[in-house]
Amino acid sequence: MAILCIFIGPLGTVYTMIKAFRSASEISRSPLPDELARDINYSLSTTVALMPVAIIAGLIWFACRLRILHSARGSKTK
Repeated sequence: MAILCIFIGPLGTVYTMIKAFRSASEISRSPLPDELARDINYSLSTTVALMPVAIIAGLIWFACRLRILHSARGSKTK
């Protein structure tokens, strides 16, 4: 799960950045900096907002993994 979050997060960022630049290139006039910045800000804001989710998922995965390893070692010694 944590590894999945780590890969999906950057994928979403790249996708929304491509979308922002594609929409800017489709405008017949040169895009205004604030229009482009708004789309890029959205992309980076969602990435920043979801980083804690990936970090927490990674920590939970790590804690569960340690607990499983500890339990397995404990059952072998008994």
